[in-house]
Amino acid sequence: MKLIPAEKDHYNVTAKNLKFYNLNTSNFSQHTEWAITIMFYEIVHLIERVFAIAPLKTRDRHSRSHNHRYSTMQNLLKLIPREVTTKYVLLKNLSQDARYEYDAISLEKLKQTRDNEYDELKDFFRQLYRKMRKRRR
Repeated sequence: MKLIPAEKDHYNVTAKNLKFYNLNTSNFSQHTEWAITIMFYEIVHLIERVFAIAPLKTRDRHSRSHNHRYSTMQNLLKLIPREVTTKYVLLKNLSQDARYEYDAISLEKLKQTRDNEYDELKDFFRQLYRKMRKRRR
């Protein structure tokens, strides 16, 4: 039986992704596909960290795919507003486009995405995590 990653596991991956991102910022003008991908996966693990402590069925505490994660987010509309799920989908799609379509994301688009979707999602899921943590005490 495969173990479900715990809240701390997701935190560790998030920290690792952020460290990797910060170490490589000087290269991102030439490798925007990796910058956006790191941003996306940092958000993925912030979301999964929330799921790990959310009032969810065991099967939804760790997503099996991007579609499963999105579905779980939609089921938590009381906690995660539609605008947030929309930003998540936009970041996911940009990440996929950047990896599979040559020159799909310009440096300007990367900066806009970082300043808007990425920063907003990061702030939202960090705050949601803190709120949920307080409720569990």
